[in-house]
Amino acid sequence: MAAMYYNKKLFREIMSALVKYVCFHMEDKAVVKEIEHHFDLLWNEYRGERYSTSELLHELPEILKDEVIFNELGEIVQNVPFFEGTETSFLKKLLKIVVTNLHCPGDFIFCAGDLGEELYLVKKGFVEILSEDLSHVVNRLGIGGYFGEFGMLNGSPYNVTVRCATYCEVLSIARSDLDKLLESYPLLQK
Repeated sequence: MAAMYYNKKLFREIMSALVKYVCFHMEDKAVVKEIEHHFDLLWNEYRGERYSTSELLHELPEILKDEVIFNELGEIVQNVPFFEGTETSFLKKLLKIVVTNLHCPGDFIFCAGDLGEELYLVKKGFVEILSEDLSHVVNRLGIGGYFGEFGMLNGSPYNVTVRCATYCEVLSIARSDLDKLLESYPLLQK
């Protein structure tokens, strides 16, 4: 009985932490309630014995995962002009191919001359666009800023160097993944 109480307490703590995370990143309380309901169902079926924190996140139904991701990242992606005004179904599929990268101050995201294969978006922190000789900062981008779009779209080398000024969470979208997604949306390929 004590083991079951401990498992339930641990399960509830994990669930509570996830709900706090979701509440912090999104305002739609109906989705939060659905997530709470989903975890209640998990508890009733598995008694909390089978799930680690990472498994709990992984176990969300696809529709809830899509909603959480869309509410967390949708606005950032929609700030990129060529994604602005696209339909929600496309954005939700696009967000599934987004990769989150963590960087420390001083990390180079890419250097001038590197092959342009990805578009980058700043989720947290600040990056610096450096001059060709790396001697000074040409521009500084924060949350919602994006870069690498010309190299990614044209497949040409990047013409600037980008360095993290702070700890950063930077989203990336690979050209190859975007091309595959666009096969399902021929009107957006233009």
